[in-house]
Amino acid sequence: MPVHQPAWEARTAKTRSDIVGAALERFEDAGFEATTIDQIVASAGVARRTFFRYFPSKEAVLFSDFTARQQRAAERLCARPLDERPLDSLVAVLRSMSEEPIDSSR
Repeated sequence: MPVHQPAWEARTAKTRSDIVGAALERFEDAGFEATTIDQIVASAGVARRTFFRYFPSKEAVLFSDFTARQQRAAERLCARPLDERPLDSLVAVLRSMSEEPIDSSR
């Protein structure tokens, strides 16, 4: 049986994705420096306040995938056996993450 996420989690994920998608599209079209947060929120269809609930700055949007991957790596490292050598843990986590697809459009 599939596991369903609560409606608020789905909305949160969609809003975050909409903001990231709008920002990256703007960055590609106009350049990072020329793009304003007001342009991003207009493209994403969210309020400026909503943007800041998800991201502290436009730089954070640019590196959002990287930050999420770092968090997953840290979580996986914490889940490794305590008696495992640190280098072995790191190699195992990096190997597992290297097999995950990366959205090359981002």
